Amino acid sequence: MKKHIKKCIAFALIVTIFSFTATALAYNRLGTGKISGGATGILYYIDSSASEYDESIRYGIQHWNGISDNIEVNRTTTKSYSRCDNYWGAYFPSNSGIIAKTYLILNNVVITDYDVDWYWCKIKYSSYVFNYDYLDYKHRKGVACHEYGHFLGLAHNYASIHNIMWPYGNTCDEEYPSTDDKNGVISIYGS
Repeated sequence: MKKHIKKCIAFALIVTIFSFTATALAYNRLGTGKISGGATGILYYIDSSASEYDESIRYGIQHWNGISDNIEVNRTTTKSYSRCDNYWGAYFPSNSGIIAKTYLILNNVVITDYDVDWYWCKIKYSSYVFNYDYLDYKHRKGVACHEYGHFLGLAHNYASIHNIMWPYGNTCDEEYPSTDDKNGVISIYGS
């Protein structure tokens, strides 16, 4: 009987630890860095190269508004005011499958050390994949939302296809940040 009770307690302890770990790791950060100066009052710019997909990009990025008092993003038509520039073109090989990529920048240099803060970003959408033939409106919004999530400091999240930070944009059926995605951003910038 005592053996059985010890096994039950051990099993309950393992389940509790696993549950806590799964909950705690429901989102992934790129590193310890974040947007220098915080994520409030950020302006983004959509280059004329991406004007055909303006609505998808605009609504995708703006899905991050209202998650917390410390997250606010608005559009500007003046590139010099922007901290998030969006471009569309043949940036990646046609057979690469890359839909878009976010480049985090500090002092005009693309950073690869995500443990330092960054100031602005360039998001480049692939003309081979980010188009009407390959992605519908919902998926294009989801891709833009996903890429802005990287600017906010979120890494890919392999836990669920229902997270906007799921790394395979053409298979993710989401266009809004999930609870996990929101919790990730709140953990970085506060509520």
